[in-house]
Amino acid sequence: MTLSTLDLTALPAEQQPAEVLRAFDSLGQGQSVRITGSADARKLLRSLIAARWGTFDWAPLTGEPARWQADLRKRSAPWDGSLRTFLAEDHRRCDALYAEAEAAAQAGDSERTRNLSAAFSFGMHRHFTMEEEGFFTEFEARAGMQGGGPTEIMREEHAQMRGLLDRLDAAAAAADFKTLLSAGETLLILMEQHNVKEEQMLYVFADEVFAGVTDELVKRLMLF
Repeated sequence: MTLSTLDLTALPAEQQPAEVLRAFDSLGQGQSVRITGSADARKLLRSLIAARWGTFDWAPLTGEPARWQADLRKRSAPWDGSLRTFLAEDHRRCDALYAEAEAAAQAGDSERTRNLSAAFSFGMHRHFTMEEEGFFTEFEARAGMQGGGPTEIMREEHAQMRGLLDRLDAAAAAADFKTLLSAGETLLILMEQHNVKEEQMLYVFADEVFAGVTDELVKRLMLF
């Protein structure tokens, strides 16, 4: 399926929220539009949260303030209100980006590999930051944890994966497909084990800890 696109870079900032809403409302369930912008992405996202909360997914692909890209998807069903669903879906999105980058590397397509690898790496780093800066610290305080708990283990595993992402980034920039695929294979094993622990234990516990305030937490996380 061809992904529709929306370029906001030539549009005055005050007109952009309405244009994004128009594009979103024209989507069918499960469909996405890739948005390119140069104005404040967070301001735009806040207006979208206020108008259509729970009906969309927002997936940034690049973080450059001067020219950013994000995929906006209309959900097939409204968000169920759980932190577990929000973060597990972001796991799946990163998995899919790596699968595309891997396929491009196996095909020897340097430019596509570089672009997809960059989007994957950005998505992974964003996910780690969402958890470490937007979720873990507050979770630890609410749960009464004083170090050494599950979040500390997750931080250690994030550090391991960041090292592998650095290798993957360097390999993609050099079109070194062999190194990229080797680093990616090791990274995938760590990701699978890490994601299972988070989705089956940590996120389930966190939904209990954040009961009643999950909406506000996820709104903050989406802005990372």
